[in-house]
Amino acid sequence: MEKILISTNESKVNDTLSQCQHIALVANELNSQLKSDIDKSFKLTPELVKDVIKTGGKQIVQSYRDDQSKKLDKAGLSGKIKSNMLQTIDCDISDDLLGFQRKFTERGSYIIYGLDVIQYLSFTENGISVNEGVLKAINEMHSVYVETPEQLALYNSQQAAVKALNELREVTRKQLPHVFFRSSMEFYSSYFEYNVQDEAVSARAINYGLF
Repeated sequence: MEKILISTNESKVNDTLSQCQHIALVANELNSQLKSDIDKSFKLTPELVKDVIKTGGKQIVQSYRDDQSKKLDKAGLSGKIKSNMLQTIDCDISDDLLGFQRKFTERGSYIIYGLDVIQYLSFTENGISVNEGVLKAINEMHSVYVETPEQLALYNSQQAAVKALNELREVTRKQLPHVFFRSSMEFYSSYFEYNVQDEAVSARAINYGLF
């Protein structure tokens, strides 16, 4: 049988898409900053974004430090002068990256509902954006389907039970409007009992004269 869509959790879809867009927005800001601070040819990657989120950009800092160290060597600088200059460079870029780490995580983790949203971002020469078709993928992740006759039978039985329980609650509401159930368990236990030995539900004997 063809799979049948039962429901889609729109709240989770919107949360996930919003987080994708937030990560993409901050990643573009970071990309511009690093091109300005390091080199116009700098290329931000998904791995480097995760490094900034997880460690505050230690990988970027180390790479930049190594590059600057080589440049200082070529300029004939060494010893304390070189060490102080590298320390200043480290502090400047580290502070920037820690700021971006806070921005990335201010709305939560890049992993939401078990999904790594960074995999849905495109990294191109023109910047970082949410992949085309991402909404379809996110919808799929947060949707529930039945795909076999057995699953469909279970779903239909569940819906029949829901209908019967709602009809029972409606009768109670009309006949005993003052009765209020504080929880679903209180409602069920008022009308039904479960026989553990038989693994079966039966109707509880109630005072029908009240109705």
